[in-house]
Amino acid sequence: MATKINGLVNMYRVTADDWDSWRDVKSHFDVSRDFAASGLIGAEGLFGQSWPDLDMLPLGWLTDPGVNQGPHRSCALSIEEQRSQMTLWAMVKSPLMFGGDLRNIDDVTMSLITHPTLLAINAYGTNNKEFSGISFVRGSTHTEVKASPGSFKPISEQLLRLSNCQRENTKNWTIEPKNRNMNKVCWNDGWAMTSQLRMCLHWRVQPNASSYGEHNLRRNGQSYVLASLMEEICLDSSPNKALTFGRVKSNYFAPCNYHERQDWELTPDGALLNTYSGLCARVSKVEAMNEVDEARAWITNGSTGEIYIAFFNLGPNRLTISTELKDVLNMSHIRDKMGKNKGIDNEHQLESKCSGFDVWNNQDLGVVTDKLVSDVQSHGCALFILTCT
Repeated sequence: MATKINGLVNMYRVTADDWDSWRDVKSHFDVSRDFAASGLIGAEGLFGQSWPDLDMLPLGWLTDPGVNQGPHRSCALSIEEQRSQMTLWAMVKSPLMFGGDLRNIDDVTMSLITHPTLLAINAYGTNNKEFSGISFVRGSTHTEVKASPGSFKPISEQLLRLSNCQRENTKNWTIEPKNRNMNKVCWNDGWAMTSQLRMCLHWRVQPNASSYGEHNLRRNGQSYVLASLMEEICLDSSPNKALTFGRVKSNYFAPCNYHERQDWELTPDGALLNTYSGLCARVSKVEAMNEVDEARAWITNGSTGEIYIAFFNLGPNRLTISTELKDVLNMSHIRDKMGKNKGIDNEHQLESKCSGFDVWNNQDLGVVTDKLVSDVQSHGCALFILTCT
């Protein structure tokens, strides 16, 4: 579809809504790679060029999706994750649209969205593409893994979401009795019934709901709080901070406080409804990244001959990511100061002398003779500027 509309517009959305969860950020890497490989970054567009739009940057002071209230919480992404998002958006040359509250912007967020290197990459970068010539080592191990994007099979996972209750796929919840004080409510669509990871949540009556009586755990539209069996964390239609809930991958769990945001009812047609927000819980099947495919890199040329290269760690463990200088040069076109492209042959590669600068550590790397190497925290990134002569 993008090839049919890019000439009619100057920007167009290519992903679902992006919010401040790492899952949302991570989902943009494959999309970005594919649009770059198809030559659609900066392709012909309305009155000039067109740009794939990865959606807003949910940074700073935010509200929640589907909630009719003003900004009330900070971005849930760590600073490492925020840097990764901004760096990817810049590398992809996505339109940069701030999604937070400018009236309450903090210094860290302001410095990130106005970072001169990122803005230069976004505005002037050329030949932007994912770069497969990297290797990585996990943690303190000594086993090197060669990254090869696109060669790994995805893993199916379940994701809990909140959505409009009119959607047909919200009505698949059923009660499964467990004991007098605690029952389960389980998602029972066709795929979940055959999956070993079928999602079930524990629930109980709010402590102040004494009038419900001992036969309250039946599907009759009364309100309940969904909680973990082991921890006091509840399904919340508008949490201040997201928490993990066992195997459940969701942004909608928070410490139990028995606010109306955590009151739920199971309707006769099988929907799990929060009347405070008017939203229903549902479970969707998603394709998760194989853990071997946890390191990515992007590369682009600057306007005065410099080369920008970014390493991304998409996985849960610290990685040492590296690339050979000759592979970087093979993927780039060194430009002279007048901006004229020069092709690079093998002889020129051997003669090239490159100095490096680590952007996020603000460190001059001196002359890079062989490899570019960086320790990258989980969900973090490294960004380098190479100046070659």
